[in-house]
Amino acid sequence: MTFKKITDSGDDVISGIKRIVNVRLVAGSDAATAVLFDGTQVAGSDFCKLSAPEAAYSDSEILDVPVGATGLGVTLGGSSPILYVYYE
Repeated sequence: MTFKKITDSGDDVISGIKRIVNVRLVAGSDAATAVLFDGTQVAGSDFCKLSAPEAAYSDSEILDVPVGATGLGVTLGGSSPILYVYYE
């Protein structure tokens, strides 16, 4: 299993065909949110939403989601959030 630390929003933060197995959001200095979606940004393509309600809190979810050739897109909200994405 491999992981990637993500600190900025983007449409293709992990490219290529992968299977996302776990995600963990850690809030920075205030509340944080993360939305994960297929890199095409087609409406309704989001498959995971995380929320950490206060500074230094975290939220995680175990997944088994394949990500296609368009890659993984992420939208992060809050001040200095960190999203860890574990994939194979």
